[in-house]
Amino acid sequence: MTEPYQPDNEEIATRIREGTYFEEARRWYDVVYLNPISERYFFVVVVVLGVLIFLFSFSGLMGLMPLKPREPFVYPNENMVDLLPRIERLREDADADVNKVISEYYLAQYVRMREGYYEPEFTKHRRFMQNYSDNAVYNEYNRMIQPSNPRSPVRQYGKHNMRNIDIRQIQVNRAVEPDEAVVNFTAEVITAQGIEKSNWTARVKFFYSGISQQELDAAANGGEDTRLTMPEFQVVGYNVQEQMAGTAQ
Repeated sequence: MTEPYQPDNEEIATRIREGTYFEEARRWYDVVYLNPISERYFFVVVVVLGVLIFLFSFSGLMGLMPLKPREPFVYPNENMVDLLPRIERLREDADADVNKVISEYYLAQYVRMREGYYEPEFTKHRRFMQNYSDNAVYNEYNRMIQPSNPRSPVRQYGKHNMRNIDIRQIQVNRAVEPDEAVVNFTAEVITAQGIEKSNWTARVKFFYSGISQQELDAAANGGEDTRLTMPEFQVVGYNVQEQMAGTAQ
């Protein structure tokens, strides 16, 4: 058997004096200990970057789901320069009852249109009252707004004043027929002399057809060609009264 090579002391001494011994020792240490650590860290960095890229790609892909056609929403606007439409969600809570939210939206809009006044939009308010009131309620409203009536908003506010309505609270009683609602609101009259606020309560009797649960389930499940039937809303009774000081709810 051949003996392993063993450098003699003289050769080692020569390498030490020339410095090659230490250079070879350093290179051996780099190969045995340092290089594997560097490669390991590099591998870890590559893996981390790969995981991050995968997560971002997966998140972006899920943002595209579900892949289904979206029905366009048509919003009529007579003046795109001065009037910019702003579409907001009716439900702040995704679990809120859809029919409850829509009926309260109709009630709020009805009271705003009936009690508010702004001369350039008065015709639109009147048309809204006609579309969402039965004959008796609309005829009463129509008599109230006639210029011959001293309490008519046309007589009270004219072309240069306005009355804004801020809905504070809506309480609906569906245990009776037709449904009844109590709407508390603040009226803000703006004139050249200043701003005057007052609190009022409107009691509204109305019919609301609602959206069927079957249609809601189909829309929630993302069914193709889902169409929701427009719910019907009609006011059949209306009474408003100013709240006395200290009785605001």
